[in-house]
Amino acid sequence: MIKRITKAAVGALLLAGLLAAHAPQASAGVVAADWTSTSTGTLAGVGFSISGISGGVFEEIVTDDFVTGNLFDGPDFSAAPLAGVEGLHYSFGRSFTVSFDAPIEGLLLYARSWRGGVTGFDDPAVTYTFDQSFTVLSGFPDAVIAAATLTIDDEVDDFDSGILRFAGPLASLQVTPDTDNQSGQVLTFALLVPEPATVALLGAALAGLGFARRRAG
Repeated sequence: MIKRITKAAVGALLLAGLLAAHAPQASAGVVAADWTSTSTGTLAGVGFSISGISGGVFEEIVTDDFVTGNLFDGPDFSAAPLAGVEGLHYSFGRSFTVSFDAPIEGLLLYARSWRGGVTGFDDPAVTYTFDQSFTVLSGFPDAVIAAATLTIDDEVDDFDSGILRFAGPLASLQVTPDTDNQSGQVLTFALLVPEPATVALLGAALAGLGFARRRAG
C-alpha cells in the first residue's frame, strides 16, 4: 500500500508541475503596508512599529507612486510596481529600526530618492548599513552593494531609488546611514504574494494527493 501511495503522490505532483509549466505565467502580486501613523502600521495583517525617524524636518505619511524613479533615475520599481500607496516621508540621515509583531518572510523595502550628500555637487558618498542581508529586486542602478551595505555616490547622482528584498524571516530591521542631513526621502514596505493561479495549482496537487490516498486505501 505504501508503494501505491508513493507512486500516486509522485504522479499528482508531476501533474501539478506540468500544469504549472503550461499555465500562463504572471508576476506575483504585492501587498503594501498600511500606515496608521508615522511610527506604526500593518503589513499583510502583521503590525509593525518604526523608531528613530522622529525629530527631523520631515515626518509625514504621503501617497506615492512607486512606479518610476525621479527625473534622473528613470524606472526603478519595475519588478513590483505600486501605485497610489502610502509611504513614510522622513529626513535623510535618520537611523531607524522597524519591528514586526511576527517574523516576516520576504520583506520588500521600497526606497524613493535615497541619496548621497545633497549640499552641493560631488559631495561624499553615503553608505546605508543594514543589519540584515538583502538583494536588489530592481532599481538602484548606480548604487554600490557590498555585504549588507548600500552606497550612493553623489558624483554619479544625487538620488537613487528601488526595491530591496530581505529573505528573512525577520522580526526587525535596522538601517543606519553614515551621514546626516535635513533633506527628505520616502520609504514603505511590502510583501510578494502568489498569484491565484499558483495557489490553485498547489490546491490541485494537494487534492491529487488526497485522491491517491483514498484509492490506495
